[in-house]
Amino acid sequence: MNYFLKLIDDKFLQGHTRSVKAKKNILASLVLKGLSIVIGLVYVPLLLDVFDKERYGVWLTVSSMVLWFNFLDLGLGNGFRNKFAEAIANKNTKLAREYVSTIYISLGAVSLGLIPVFLIVNSFLNWNKLLNTTVVANSELSLLAIIVFLSFIFRFVLQLIGAILSADQRPAINNSFNLIGNVISLTLIYIVGKGMKVNSLPILGLILSMAPIAVLLVASIFFFRRDYRQYIPSFKYFHIKHLRVLLGLGIYFFFIQVTSIIILYSTNFLIAQFCSIQDVAVYNVVQRLFSVGTMLFVIVMTPMWSAITEAYSRNEFGWIKNSMNKLLKLALMLSVVTMLLLIASKPVFKLWIGNRLVIPFSLCLVEALRTVVYMFFGPFVTFLNGVSKIKLSVYLTVVETVFYIPLAYVMSVTLHMGIIGILLAAMIIEIPLRVCQPIQYHKIINQTASGIWNR
Repeated sequence: MNYFLKLIDDKFLQGHTRSVKAKKNILASLVLKGLSIVIGLVYVPLLLDVFDKERYGVWLTVSSMVLWFNFLDLGLGNGFRNKFAEAIANKNTKLAREYVSTIYISLGAVSLGLIPVFLIVNSFLNWNKLLNTTVVANSELSLLAIIVFLSFIFRFVLQLIGAILSADQRPAINNSFNLIGNVISLTLIYIVGKGMKVNSLPILGLILSMAPIAVLLVASIFFFRRDYRQYIPSFKYFHIKHLRVLLGLGIYFFFIQVTSIIILYSTNFLIAQFCSIQDVAVYNVVQRLFSVGTMLFVIVMTPMWSAITEAYSRNEFGWIKNSMNKLLKLALMLSVVTMLLLIASKPVFKLWIGNRLVIPFSLCLVEALRTVVYMFFGPFVTFLNGVSKIKLSVYLTVVETVFYIPLAYVMSVTLHMGIIGILLAAMIIEIPLRVCQPIQYHKIINQTASGIWNR
């Protein structure tokens, strides 16, 4: 026990102040994310039992489609995170509060304007056709969409407390919100779905959607009354000039977000359209398994974003180089773990979901490769985001956006590759971006970047 405590002290409580703060958050996040992974693994067989695989596919597709509206923050969230981190690093409390007030009021106004627009559009949508299903009535799907959308709107604003915590290099606390929300949702779903035998999509969707919102609301009130009282949003501190600043930086993040939304959040929709709604359930089970390595890697990278922002603003390039080398070594280690998970995937699925779904090994192989690629290039993405040098990434992601869906259709439908074709299309269009990111990192860190490489 003493050896274990000494090991923690040596590895996590020694070194540069910024590094120690990041490592403490990483250690706490590992514990929280480990619990979240367990909850997530329990979720899948429970929801497959409460729903059937087609209704489960419907839920996954609707909830992911609503996330498309994330682009409506115009990249303000990420722009705010960097600017807020810079303000508190320079101990400029007034400027930090102005940024907080500007972002909350701006996104609040956008959210209120979206509600009537969505309700009008939703009344004309044929959800059965959109989701390629007849197992659920269109009226039930429409009600589910309203519930999920309204919950998204509330979360759209309330999740800003997470951006503040992340900018303050306290992402572990932000990670706890998701865990608490999932525990509440899981408990209620078990009681209502398993115990009371309710399998209504709107009712269960309401439970799954509202629990996380309740957690974020309580967290926002708590932190603004205690740790961040000096940053409480106020109309007095709203400044249109700061909105222009956040948009000036955020607009680049906006274009990158649009690509992420199209490639990541549209996957379920494309699978439902090009394959079947049941295949959505199959893909999400595979994706959830291999996301274990990704989530562990994200735990480490999350505090590094704002830490890199702070280090870069102080010209501490040596610290950045050292941190990036460690991240790349971690990526290699987790890639090996991912491959081992691939080898063991068949018995793992058997133990986890039994005979509820048939999982092709070829699908597991492609998803494992996508995970490895993500982890190796993730550090470069985090660095470029942290130093706000993303203009080149914007240009390349716009090209990705144009070609992704046509290529996904050709590979999935024309070439009869199904789900695998959609996933491979996403990997192929990312090749130019993946090649350029490490090149740009080395140019910037060695202070030889110029032109588009330094913007």
